[in-house]
Amino acid sequence: MKKTILIALAALSLICASSCQKDQDGVYNPKKKISKISSSSSVVESGYAYETSMCLNEQWTWEGDKLVSRTLFDADGEASAEFTYSYDGKRLASIAYTTNGYYCKTDFSYDGKKLSKAEHYSDGRLYSSAQFYHDDGKISAIDITYHIFVGKNVFNGESLLDMLLPLDIQMSGVCHQNNAKGETENHIARIELTWEGNNITKMVSSFEGDVQTGVFTYDDKRNPFFGMGGLYPHYLVTIDQNQNDPRYYLYDRNNILTCEVTHSSACTNSTYSYTYEDNYPVTCTVDYATKYGRKTVCYQYEYLN
Repeated sequence: MKKTILIALAALSLICASSCQKDQDGVYNPKKKISKISSSSSVVESGYAYETSMCLNEQWTWEGDKLVSRTLFDADGEASAEFTYSYDGKRLASIAYTTNGYYCKTDFSYDGKKLSKAEHYSDGRLYSSAQFYHDDGKISAIDITYHIFVGKNVFNGESLLDMLLPLDIQMSGVCHQNNAKGETENHIARIELTWEGNNITKMVSSFEGDVQTGVFTYDDKRNPFFGMGGLYPHYLVTIDQNQNDPRYYLYDRNNILTCEVTHSSACTNSTYSYTYEDNYPVTCTVDYATKYGRKTVCYQYEYLN
């Protein structure tokens, strides 16, 4: 099956789109602040079953009301990567990402109080940029331009994704396709968002004629990631990879309950369930079908307060 390359900076869309508390683009100051995220998983595929025990995935560091860094950990409990956040006053100005000697960053620009542009750099070169459009105080569309792909395997799509997006569109598909061709011209992806209140209920991503549609429903509890905007660029879903991390969708005021992603003749469905304290989730269980079976992932959230 052809990989969906769609949501590349869509992640960005979600990231920033959700950060769309009116007139609050770039400001993330939740009532309850996450300190740690852990996860475990259970997989049944092709007649085999295996589990991973609960282990630490991320540790967040705050200075007052500002998130200043996120440290990511591998399966052995070793720090594997770090995101560092810089601010202009209370508003996010840039995100730097480091792992195994690799460094890249994303800079954010604003038009008044609205997020207008995000630019991603690696080794001092501009690799991609996103232009944001607003309607009624919320991000309604995003145009993502991918610049100068030279040779094969030179562009680290996941890092860009994780940098630019809290857009749930994993850009790896786009990058892999362009790198395979060795193309050097620019490519533009389009993400369009539909809102109901402060939640994104539909996201349509298109790239060179390919279209992917995501439809979402939500609970009525508080989402601890709401308002992160560019702060939490994360994974985008590609149909083949089934990267159904709940944070992919957590750029809304409430917590996602169901997600249906459709591309061509393929369709994937994910369901989410939670336990809560003080109206905030302390666990999130995600259940979805993979290409060869089913997978369940449980996330635990710890808060500072």
